[in-house]
Amino acid sequence: MLPEPVKTSIQTAYRDFLKSKSLKPRLGQKQMIAHIARVLGEIKLNADNLRSNDAGIAVVEAGTGTGKTVAYLIGTIAYALAMKKKVVVSTATIALQEQILLKDLPDIQKHSGLKFSYALAKGRRRYVCLFKLDQLIQLHQGVSQNNALFEDHLTADEQELSKLNNMLLMYGSGKWNGEYESWEEEIQEQEWSDLTATHQECTRHRCPHYSNCALYKAREKLEDADVIVANHDLLLSDVSMGGGTILSSPKDTIYIIDEGHHLAAKALDHFAAELSIKGTQSSLDQAKKIQANLKTVMALDDNLHKLCEPLFKNIQIASEYMLGLRYLLESMTGNNYESTTIRITKETLAQDSQQHEMADQMGMLKPVFAQIVSAFESIQKVLKESLSEQGNEISKEQAESWLPVTGRLLFRFEACSYLCYSFTKTDPEGKPPQARWIDKVVFNEFNDLHVKCSPIVASGLLDTVFWQPSFSVILTSATLTVGQKFDQIANRAGIPDSAHFHQVESPFQYERQVRFSIPDIAVEANKVEQHTQSIIQAMDEVLEQKNSNMVLFSSRKQMNEVFNALSDSWQEIILKQNQKPKNIIIAEHQKRIDNEEGSTIFGLASFAEGVDLPGNYLTHLMIAKIPFATPDDPISAQLSQWIEQNGGNPFMSITVPDAAIRLVQACGRLIRSETDTGYIYLMDQRMVTKR
Repeated sequence: MLPEPVKTSIQTAYRDFLKSKSLKPRLGQKQMIAHIARVLGEIKLNADNLRSNDAGIAVVEAGTGTGKTVAYLIGTIAYALAMKKKVVVSTATIALQEQILLKDLPDIQKHSGLKFSYALAKGRRRYVCLFKLDQLIQLHQGVSQNNALFEDHLTADEQELSKLNNMLLMYGSGKWNGEYESWEEEIQEQEWSDLTATHQECTRHRCPHYSNCALYKAREKLEDADVIVANHDLLLSDVSMGGGTILSSPKDTIYIIDEGHHLAAKALDHFAAELSIKGTQSSLDQAKKIQANLKTVMALDDNLHKLCEPLFKNIQIASEYMLGLRYLLESMTGNNYESTTIRITKETLAQDSQQHEMADQMGMLKPVFAQIVSAFESIQKVLKESLSEQGNEISKEQAESWLPVTGRLLFRFEACSYLCYSFTKTDPEGKPPQARWIDKVVFNEFNDLHVKCSPIVASGLLDTVFWQPSFSVILTSATLTVGQKFDQIANRAGIPDSAHFHQVESPFQYERQVRFSIPDIAVEANKVEQHTQSIIQAMDEVLEQKNSNMVLFSSRKQMNEVFNALSDSWQEIILKQNQKPKNIIIAEHQKRIDNEEGSTIFGLASFAEGVDLPGNYLTHLMIAKIPFATPDDPISAQLSQWIEQNGGNPFMSITVPDAAIRLVQACGRLIRSETDTGYIYLMDQRMVTKR
């Protein structure tokens, strides 16, 4: 049971919030607050104020319009303040993160009577590294010779130097906070990458710019904040390192996982391994280029001197092995880049001579990269000691110069080592195997081959790094059940049996607010050419240019084919994904509707979630097809194969439930309030012709 003062605090905060904003209580919102309070009340604390029993996990499906954000924030913040715990709210989309940070938390802070502070957590790659910025300016001026810190693409450029100097000036004057999102001028991805530091490159308090560092200024705010807003990627990065590195310690944290249906997929992305053939070759070449100068520094320390020759011998061996691996992969994949993915399974590794040879090649690379990583870790340790210890043969200036260089190489070789380890690891009998595959990457005129490896289920990983260590977890979304059951999310995310599951109904009366139909001209979506023609026809026969429309596609190719086949009058009012940033597309669409003009958005999967277009901003929603996952996805394919081998039906147990959740999310773009009305058209006859 909750202590009486905590229960009173939650009730008072909710009552004051509603009264101050002249709102009426929502049934679903009250139910959600009560459910969270019950779950938190079951937690037993030991003498150190830590959880001592298997309790504290709530899984709540709360339909759109429930007001779930206010419900989980008021319930958990009141409890956390009383119990001296932190609250971390994690989302999958920027849109929801901004809503919580800019609207919901300020609202609750102002109207509930709860006294708390909050802050946004971002990864280190979102902040400028002042050391890198300073070095890059010096390099452009010809003052610094430390070009090993950067890539070969850098060239002296007066315009670039002016931009860099302006960055330093704006940051120094307090007009820029050092965050990527707040820099007002356009900056390319590669440019920004050169201005950020990885975990291994950063020297922290030993850095000469530490006292002014944008990242650590932001981290100081996190230490003082009662509520921290983050995203799933950052959360997973923190807990996989043991927790408490970026965010608060798991044992003292109540995690709120909003958009929780993404958690398992995000975990798979996070724990996947990848090796770029050209990227790895580039890193090895860079290590060779700095070999002479680095040898000079390593010779100053006895321990590093012993590592010197073995390190560069291993770098040469890795280069030769990588060249062999590259030729082998090219012979396996061919020179055309139309077929982008090649799966490598346990069966093909044993039966296909080329893939068996690839496994041998990866096995030879594994110990070489492990030794390279170990050597660079030793180099990093000695260089860091040289920054703080007197009398060391390596000077402070040399250490400052070489730490970021060796840190970047360590970061890259760690990724190579992890891939080799994961790829060659034997799959345990009776357990889900790993997915292994080769991706052919095409970017403009740049072609590359990426070797990838990933778990196919995240349940065991999440149980170890997340569910067990956490003080409490509230996982929620509008789409967690399939057929009124939580089995899908529970199995995929490894949610413990001790968790409490609860459904909160949406206040919307969908049968009165929405007409959902499959137009007569729709065809089965697997008849590709006919299906595309039916959507083109439906644009004129089903939708009207004067309305506020959205058409959601599962394929970029089909989206472009439909757009190109339409009349000029249609093309003029269509805002197509990737023509402009997502936020600009939405803003322009809303402006047109405000001006009583027609407007239509063409979007892919990212427009099917996290887009809020209430009222007249969206009245007609067309969905091209049932959003099944692509059949060539290596992780899904490996999971399906494993389920089949164990007597299951992957189509009914994985494919259909996943598609159902995606379809509900897409439909959820239409009705955003109790007064919204509109039409949904699904252009896929399989909904009624297939089982």
